[in-house]
Amino acid sequence: MMTTIRTTIIGIFLLQATLWAESTVRVSKQEDGSYRVVTPAYSVAIGTNGFLQSIRAGDTEFLQPHPWFGMTSFVTEFIAGGCVGVLHTQQTAHVLANLQQPSPTQIEARSSACLVRYDFRERDFDIASKLLDPNTGRFYILFPSAQVAKALNERNDSAVRLDSCQQNIWSFQEGMRWIARNGAMLKVQQPAMNGYAQFGWWGYSHPPSNAVYGVSFSVTPRETRYTFVPVANPSVAESVHFEIKCPDADMLLPKDGRLTVTAENLVPRAIEVKTVYEIRDYVRRDLVAAKKTALKLKPHASGLVDTAISIPAPGPYRGILKTLDANGQPVRQIEWIFTYDFPNYHPPLVRPPDFKEFWAETLKKLAATPLDTKMTLNEKESTPESETYEVSLANFNGRRVTAWYCKPRKAGKYPVVYYCPPTGVYPMVFWAGKGNGRYGTFHIAVHGFNVALKDMPEQDPWRGYHTVGLESPKTTSWRFIYAGLVRGMDFLLSRPEVDPDRIMVAGSSQGGGLATVLAGLHPKVAFLNPQFSGLCHLDWIGDGKPGCWPFGMANKPSGQTEEQFLKTLSYFDVANFTPDVRCPTVALIGMMDFVTGSGNQIATFAHLKPGQVEFVCDPWGGHGGCDRQYSQRYKEARQRFLDGQSVILKPAK
Repeated sequence: MMTTIRTTIIGIFLLQATLWAESTVRVSKQEDGSYRVVTPAYSVAIGTNGFLQSIRAGDTEFLQPHPWFGMTSFVTEFIAGGCVGVLHTQQTAHVLANLQQPSPTQIEARSSACLVRYDFRERDFDIASKLLDPNTGRFYILFPSAQVAKALNERNDSAVRLDSCQQNIWSFQEGMRWIARNGAMLKVQQPAMNGYAQFGWWGYSHPPSNAVYGVSFSVTPRETRYTFVPVANPSVAESVHFEIKCPDADMLLPKDGRLTVTAENLVPRAIEVKTVYEIRDYVRRDLVAAKKTALKLKPHASGLVDTAISIPAPGPYRGILKTLDANGQPVRQIEWIFTYDFPNYHPPLVRPPDFKEFWAETLKKLAATPLDTKMTLNEKESTPESETYEVSLANFNGRRVTAWYCKPRKAGKYPVVYYCPPTGVYPMVFWAGKGNGRYGTFHIAVHGFNVALKDMPEQDPWRGYHTVGLESPKTTSWRFIYAGLVRGMDFLLSRPEVDPDRIMVAGSSQGGGLATVLAGLHPKVAFLNPQFSGLCHLDWIGDGKPGCWPFGMANKPSGQTEEQFLKTLSYFDVANFTPDVRCPTVALIGMMDFVTGSGNQIATFAHLKPGQVEFVCDPWGGHGGCDRQYSQRYKEARQRFLDGQSVILKPAK
């Protein structure tokens, strides 16, 4: 009897909650088939094409049509090559149409390619999207109105929450906000998958004359949900915009230096806000020190947060800034990473005692294996300036090393850009181009299949090469991959058109780590130019701390202890190769990279000698994405090498 009464009460409560939600969220269909949604907090309009036409909070409109497309938002295809961040007038705005209202507070639109669903609540609403055709690529982009004045170029106000990132689970970023001139804001809660932010600003990397400002999120086969919170009158703790600056543009804080944190009142009224500034250990997140500041800010005025904290030792650290409510509870949290006193940073190595002997034996086996070069001219991929060849070389384990090789048609001696690929098994692309007849390029495929995957068996375990043979250092795939990198150098040094003193190695993500390994294993690498480098400090990644690629303890072979597993990984940790790198190095790092870990990369390159390394560190760049000024500096170093100039302009130590 009591169970029945309890069930009835719960049912009545849920019914009342539903009716209450429906009473505060009013969805009405217009004569033309579009929809209008009104709640006490905001209003939204959805056009007959299935896209958002308007998001309003109070008197603030957050969207406006883009001049190229005449639309405030739409779904369009990915650009060839995945060049997110660039729009062109030839792109297609896909019509979703087929608008339906599955429930009183839900609107759904679909096409043959994708589904978009809007779920409305009194204070916020969700956009859930799903790709229906797996052979297509789509993203949903929204364009801000002229009233939006902040955050378009100020990514420090959308800092990544690094504390929730773990291998293979959802983590979240905090703080993406469109801020209007009157203080109203549109907040976005945005998921990230396996370390990759799925929602980001566009346009910040383009010159003003060509800028296309907006935000986008990918529409993928897995349903992804984003929560939008329009706020007409934000709370005091949310009404502050923070600008974080380091005396050095690459977040290399000098000894006894301080970060500058400026708080700006965004609203047209005076406010009082309390903040807590923290310094935390990079790896363990242990609190080093904290400082509280109470700010009284006039309308649209600025003030400084007290950052006078003594830092005990050189190395990477986490800066954290919290705004507090009236009860002293955190409302917002912004996090960033910086490096303190890098010239004096000497992190310990985790090299096993027989590290050098292990790799000497491996390279001896490789040297005893004939190169067995097979080159096939590919006319389709060749250009008037250069010839493109499919190359196959023998590795010592029986698998072949394959690559694209582009060489100038005109006779002579040329420099070469040796490019190591990002993670995955896919037809190899020309990451470093084809040289335009001015230099050669070599794009290696590390998985051992043909560059076009024509010979890839359906069930070959190397489709998932990352974890093949992890039971032992001698059987793991990474031993053969690293040896294959050296085999690529053997090939280039055998070519009469290659200048043996002008071979540079580059790569992104996994490729950045591989390039560094190769520079440590082969003395003829003349310049190392990695970006977002992976495989750095696998002892940290393996222990579930910074970084989430490519290993976690979930990959530990059955029957092994954590200590045994970490010892195996230590033979392939990029940090253990850097003491043997002889060439100059210019490394691009996104300090908000929590896929391969920015601090992991900093600690890895700390083993290079004074004058040997230059960092290009974007304070708010993530994995694979940086502001134009930083990516341009990185590319200019490569060009200096190809022009025969000195590559390092600003040594990190």
